[in-house]
Amino acid sequence: MNERPHVWSNGTLQNRRLYEAWSTYLFRGLKERTFLTRYQGLSDVWQKSREVGTKISQLSEEFAKLSDEEKDQLAADCEVELKTGLQILTQEKKALRELISLAADPPAAH
Repeated sequence: MNERPHVWSNGTLQNRRLYEAWSTYLFRGLKERTFLTRYQGLSDVWQKSREVGTKISQLSEEFAKLSDEEKDQLAADCEVELKTGLQILTQEKKALRELISLAADPPAAH
């Protein structure tokens, strides 16, 4: 059995930039239209599981071949997307708190 993919993935999980790059690459790969169409067309859960496992293996092999510059760009993309997501989440949390506050203490009628 080839241990090489296992070794690089362990290194990826111990390095924040590589983890960001890998998670971005994985997410983008799993949301590819052709993969999603094929996945959604399956009804057998075991076949779906095999399909996902095959796709992740393919993405792992592709990711290992990327240059350091490509991985750095993926990591940078991840940080931008994460910061944007956190800003949106913070705004939505604030709006939700305001709505809850209004519901708990409605303004007095004139």
